[in-house]
Amino acid sequence: LEAAFLIRRISRVDRNAKKFKREHKFKVYLTNASMYSAFFGILDKNNTTVLGKLAETAVFSHFFHLAEYSEKPYYARWRNGEVDMVTMSSPGINPIAAIEIKWSDRPLKDPSEIKGLLDFAEKNKLADLGSLICCTLSKFDFHQYGKKKILFFPTSFFCFILGQSLNSREFKEGLVKFHDSK
Repeated sequence: LEAAFLIRRISRVDRNAKKFKREHKFKVYLTNASMYSAFFGILDKNNTTVLGKLAETAVFSHFFHLAEYSEKPYYARWRNGEVDMVTMSSPGINPIAAIEIKWSDRPLKDPSEIKGLLDFAEKNKLADLGSLICCTLSKFDFHQYGKKKILFFPTSFFCFILGQSLNSREFKEGLVKFHDSK
């Protein structure tokens, strides 16, 4: 399925954003969230567990397009926490952003919902505006926890912004320069 570009494997990093020497744990995502319905039929709108996973898949599928030209996304997991997506400056060097994807607006009221994101940010000194993002069901907001600044976006809007950047003239011109430099 990976060779047919139907799924993508996401590598894991630890709490310190370091890659593992042997990759024996990873996540698998459909390259397009709409394929879920093709495989499993119509989804009940009350099935928030599956909808949350599909929201995560939608965000990753947008990043897969960017990852063809930049560093691929990772996920972080350790004993007491996890972050859905981590982007790095280069393989295993420095995290530049951490993203938590929730199919709920609860993280806005309950910081324990994003404990993993806050812990990862603290450990890796991610505090700048834009380096910490939480995708929510429907709410925009900004919260500061100590020095850590987190932007909250509705998942749909976040995917829209990623799609717009992929279609932007600047991105396309950057692609031409990238391919010409090889």
